[in-house]
Amino acid sequence: MRWPAIEGLGAADRAWTTSRVFRRVEQVMTFGLGVVLLLEALLRVVLVYSHSRSDLFHASVASQLPGLVLFVGYLVAIRLFAVPIASREVDAEVARASADSLSTVTEEA
Repeated sequence: MRWPAIEGLGAADRAWTTSRVFRRVEQVMTFGLGVVLLLEALLRVVLVYSHSRSDLFHASVASQLPGLVLFVGYLVAIRLFAVPIASREVDAEVARASADSLSTVTEEA
């Protein structure tokens, strides 16, 4: 009996080792998240310091919206562009591992 989900557990690790494309996609996603976090922090500081002390509560609430828009935009972009590429690389690694295990089983028989 074969368990494809279990076979795929180490596929991302193997794809990191063997696939330059997978590594690049992961690095770009990490870099993108870093940029989003820095922009969110910068926007928050600008929004909070641009309001008076009496309006600080409203400024802190208002500073949440640009951060939320940035994060949602980042997640949508990752889902549309990076995840399909990374998934294709991991699926190829699972197929490669399955082919290797099948060839090992037929050699033993």
